[in-house]
Amino acid sequence: MSTLTPEEIEAGIRADFEMRAKAFGPNVYNDFMLAHGKCYRVGPHTYDGERGEQHGCFMNALHTVLWNDSLTYCEGKIFIHGVGLDHAWCIDADGVVVDPTVTPVGQVSGYYGMPFKTEYVRRAALINKVYGVLDFFFAGKTAPKLYELGLDAGQQWLLDQPEPKRKRASKKAMAGAVMAFIAAMMMAHVETTHAQTQTFRDANGRETGRAVTNNVGTQFYNAQGQNTGRAVTNNAGTTFYNSSGQITGRSSGRK
Repeated sequence: MSTLTPEEIEAGIRADFEMRAKAFGPNVYNDFMLAHGKCYRVGPHTYDGERGEQHGCFMNALHTVLWNDSLTYCEGKIFIHGVGLDHAWCIDADGVVVDPTVTPVGQVSGYYGMPFKTEYVRRAALINKVYGVLDFFFAGKTAPKLYELGLDAGQQWLLDQPEPKRKRASKKAMAGAVMAFIAAMMMAHVETTHAQTQTFRDANGRETGRAVTNNVGTQFYNAQGQNTGRAVTNNAGTTFYNSSGQITGRSSGRK
């Protein structure tokens, strides 16, 4: 860790943002960081506990605050050897960093960003279908309002929107899903194999979904861990199902 004081680190970071503004002109991201950002200090327990998935800091931070409501989600920049990288972490009630992702080896020189309400981050992830709230492109359905209205009003704008209602599956579809689940569990009990997991990521390295394959078939999940469907292959071909157990398509096997 850097031997500089938090005040010295923050002054240096803010000077960097101000220099960028002078060099490249007005920028909503720079303006937002200068208006709402601050430095957060590292404590003796900042890196305690198991490390989350590398390059998955936005997901790790959100999942951490969802499980521990005494923590607050933060997003902004982590400075590695003085270079600022997009990052998300948590802070405790005293404002001390709790980072579930980074394994420090003396390379971290500072954290600079701002806190967000857990419910805002959760809903933004569901709407944008990606983790993280500050990226203007990936969080394109919520970030513009955040930059336009400011940190507090921008979050409140989303929280005031009615949350989309999820369609309830019919009894027949639910029964089909239950039967499919029971059949899968029975098959897994008869012949257990090691599941293979494939992780899908966007161009920014953020997880967008997973596919888990075993002897039963392949299960598909979105970035929030929700089951989105499955595929079952046999001699006749592959049958595709949605999350309610309804068949959505088939592909025939080789003749």
